Amino acid sequence: MDAITHVLCTLILTLQVTTFAMILKHEKRIVRMESDIYEDPKNPMKTSVIGRLAEIQRRLECMEEKIEEVRDLVQQLQSRM
Repeated sequence: MDAITHVLCTLILTLQVTTFAMILKHEKRIVRMESDIYEDPKNPMKTSVIGRLAEIQRRLECMEEKIEEVRDLVQQLQSRM
């Protein structure tokens, strides 16, 4: 092999190794991010969407009950006046 071919092969191998190292680095970063998302109990993404919707629905029902109580109180106050 002449010198140019040897240099080109070395350059190609260096670029491939560098690319592979970069891919591994990003893969580790992605794995770490995924574990933070799914394993951190403080993270809101840990609970499923259906679970969050059920919690929101429960809170809304409680708010509706309280609004009804307030309406009843207002009606009682208006009837006394």
